[in-house]
Amino acid sequence: MSDISNNILTRVKQYLSDNDLLQSDSPLIFVGLSGGSDSVALIHILKSLGYANVIATHCNFQLRGEESERDQTFCESLCKQLRVKLYKRRFATTDYMERKHLSLEMACRELRYNWWAELVNTFVSDVPATNRFVAVGHHLDDSIETVLMNLMRGTGINGLTGIVPFNQATKVVRPLLCLTRNDIISYVEDNDLGYVTDSTNRENDCQRNSIRNRLLPLMEEINSNTRRGIINTMAHLQEIRDIAYQHIEEKLHEHVKTEDRSGWIIRHLMTRDMDVNRGDFPTLVREFILSQGIRLHPNTLAEVVQSARIGERKIYQGEGYWICNSEDDLLAETKPLDFNNEVYEIHGTEIVPGCNATDMYNVFITTPDKLESLHVDATMTLIDADKVHLPLIMRHWQEGDRILPFGRKKTKLVSDFMNDAHFSWWQKATNWLVTDSDGTILWVYGLRSSDVARIDSQTKKVIAIVGPEF
Repeated sequence: MSDISNNILTRVKQYLSDNDLLQSDSPLIFVGLSGGSDSVALIHILKSLGYANVIATHCNFQLRGEESERDQTFCESLCKQLRVKLYKRRFATTDYMERKHLSLEMACRELRYNWWAELVNTFVSDVPATNRFVAVGHHLDDSIETVLMNLMRGTGINGLTGIVPFNQATKVVRPLLCLTRNDIISYVEDNDLGYVTDSTNRENDCQRNSIRNRLLPLMEEINSNTRRGIINTMAHLQEIRDIAYQHIEEKLHEHVKTEDRSGWIIRHLMTRDMDVNRGDFPTLVREFILSQGIRLHPNTLAEVVQSARIGERKIYQGEGYWICNSEDDLLAETKPLDFNNEVYEIHGTEIVPGCNATDMYNVFITTPDKLESLHVDATMTLIDADKVHLPLIMRHWQEGDRILPFGRKKTKLVSDFMNDAHFSWWQKATNWLVTDSDGTILWVYGLRSSDVARIDSQTKKVIAIVGPEF
C-alpha cells in the first residue's frame, strides 16, 4: 500500500480513537453504500483497518431510471470483489413522498434511516444491539457545506460546528470527517477502486449542490483559504459550544420536571420558575425543544419563545411533533399525546393495575357515622356505594364529558368547570375523573363531585377517594 493510502488510514484510525468511535471489540458495522467515491472509500478503509463484521447496505430509490440500476449493479460487483455481504432494498420513493407529504430529500432520508434502524435492532447476529452501528461516508467538505446551509437559513452554535461524528439515537457513525473530498478521491484512485457518479450532483437545483458547485468556488476565488478558515471556525465554536452547553444543561436540570406516566417519560420546562427576561431564556427554550428531537423553523421557534415568555396558552403541531405552552410550563413531544389508554379500575381499596400516575390517590371504605371526623374538600369525594355500579373507573377527561354537579338538577360540561378554574390544556388532558362502570361521572378531581351518588340518611357504606393536594 502506498504512502498516500497509509497516511489516510493512519488519520482515520487516529480520528476514530480520538472520538471514541468503533472502539469496542468486533462491532457489527452496516455501511451505507451508494457506489459513490465516499462510500466506496469508507467500506475499503474499514476493511483495511481490520474491521471484520462489515455488511454493506444499498438503497435503490428508483428515481434515476437506468442510472439507479447501474449503481446497484456496481455495488453488487464491488462487494463481491471485497468479499463483503450486501443487503439491498428497493423503495417506492415517489409513493412514500406523496403519502407522507414529504420533500424528496426527507422521504429518502426517512426510508434509509428506518431501514437502518430495522437492521440494527432486528438483525440476527451474536453481536448485541449495543455493539451495532451504521457507518456513512460524510467527509469534511460535507460538514463545511452543512455549516453554510445552516448559516443561510438561521441556526445556533450547534449548527455552525459541523456534522457530528456519532449520533447515539440512530447509531450512525461518520469515520471520514477527518478527510476532504480530495483525500477520498486520492484514496480510491490509489487503490484502483472504481466508483459511480450521481449525475444529479452536477445539477444546481438543490441548495447543497449550489453551495458545492457555485458558492464555495466563488468564496475560494475571493480567499483561497476559505475552507481552512471555515474548518478553524468550526473547531473554535465546538470549544465554545462545550462551555455554553455546560451552562445550558445546568439550567435545564434546574428547571425541567420529569413525569413518568406508565413508563412514558414526559419532560416539562417549568417556565413559571424562570426569569423570562434573561438573555439566555430563548436559548434554553430552543435547546429544550431540540433535546426532544424537534427542529423548528426559526419563525415558529420565535413564536414558541414568545408564548413561553408571556405564559400564553397555545399549541403548535407539525410533522411529527406537538408543543404545548401554558402559564406554567412548556411541553414538547415528537408524537401526539394520548392518555385515553390510561384507564384504571377501583376494586375495594385498590386501584388496578397499579401505576405511578395513580400512586398519589388513596381509596378507603368507611361508614356515615365516621364522616364527621373527615375534612372534605375538592381533593376528596365521598360516594354512596349502593348508588353506583361497581367497579369504579378512573380515567382522564374526554371532549363532551358531562357531570351532574352536587346540588344541581342539570348536567354541565366538565370542560366548562375546567375553563372556569383556568385549567391549562395540559391540566385538562391529564386531570383524573371517576365514573361508575356504566360511565356516569361521579367526581372530577379538584373541581366537583356528582349529585348522583351523594351521601344521605339512607347511606350505609361510603367509598372515599382522596387525591393529592390540589
